[in-house]
Amino acid sequence: MNKKYYFDVDQMLVDLGGVMHVARVLRVPRVYLWTWRREGRLPAKRYLEIKEMWPLVRFDKYFKPVEDGRGEGHQ
Repeated sequence: MNKKYYFDVDQMLVDLGGVMHVARVLRVPRVYLWTWRREGRLPAKRYLEIKEMWPLVRFDKYFKPVEDGRGEGHQ
């Protein structure tokens, strides 16, 4: 049986300084970040931008196993 994972967008945003800070640094509206949180993912180009602005970020730590009774993408 394959283990399922979700991307913990909330924790990533906290670690990067919060929604307002990340939106300001990436020059995107905050609503984009709320969409990432709701969907549990972000566009591929945003991973690249985040890595460019925060070179020490390790995305692997934000992939967390889905607990029983939870659907994919839900935290």
